[in-house]
Amino acid sequence: MPFGQLRLEYQSVGYVFQESALFDSLTIFETVAFGLKTLTSLSESEIKQRVAQCLTMVELKNIEHLKPSELSCGMKKRVGLARAVAY
Repeated sequence: MPFGQLRLEYQSVGYVFQESALFDSLTIFETVAFGLKTLTSLSESEIKQRVAQCLTMVELKNIEHLKPSELSCGMKKRVGLARAVAY
């Protein structure tokens, strides 16, 4: 499979890590938005809307300002899921 086609395939896949693998130094917003900021050309307002939507889907509204250390293990798993589906 050519690299370009393989890259397109990978863009449709999200990953959820067993131990969440959240960025300790970033807020939850920055963590979920990471792929959107680095791999898309979405505007900042579109990214904010997408992050809020994904966190709402995993029942974690209004935690964007928190750091991973402030979350329970279950909440960290759900943030990882939100990050995977955001992109």
